[in-house]
Amino acid sequence: ISALERAGINQLDDGQAVTFDLESGRDGRESATNLALA
Repeated sequence: ISALERAGINQLDDGQAVTFDLESGRDGRESATNLALA
């Protein structure tokens, strides 16, 4: 949810698609970047 908020997406409708890229962090965990409504 916080990644969506950082991307300026405050609300999703039921079934609404989101596109994103995955980025590996220094700690080895992946996070979503470049989020956009599809």
